[in-house]
Amino acid sequence: MSIRNIDETDSHSAEDTLNIEELKKRNIIVLAYYDIMENSDGEILFTITNKSQRTDTHNPRFYYDGNEHAIFLKDESDVTICDQLHPGVRSAVSKVVRGGGEILFVELLDGKIVDEYNVATVWCEGIAEIANDLIEFKDAGILPPLTPR
Repeated sequence: MSIRNIDETDSHSAEDTLNIEELKKRNIIVLAYYDIMENSDGEILFTITNKSQRTDTHNPRFYYDGNEHAIFLKDESDVTICDQLHPGVRSAVSKVVRGGGEILFVELLDGKIVDEYNVATVWCEGIAEIANDLIEFKDAGILPPLTPR
């Protein structure tokens, strides 16, 4: 299965395409706890725990369809599922993503900021289906346990 940004033409870039089989080859991280904040200008901030204990980023992307899940690709080795976005923030996040804006991510490790960066956003349909497939894949124990590098 492959999901493409619904606002793009046939000349879309590979970075804006999600392929479930390719994502299954990455470390799958499911975030159940994170904070989302919106400032008075409508900008969005995600505060997440650094699960991989790495601080490198490479062309990060945030994929969203307005529903309960989002997929965050920090680099080429991890896929992070932001699980169960609160209904109260979905509209604000949708507005930023639909507008092609960026989201500021702040990573914490042991309560301290270890990294912060802006993330490009991509509006895609079907994110919940991909997220649920990845969660089932991870829960089935098919992947080796995540180990810090």
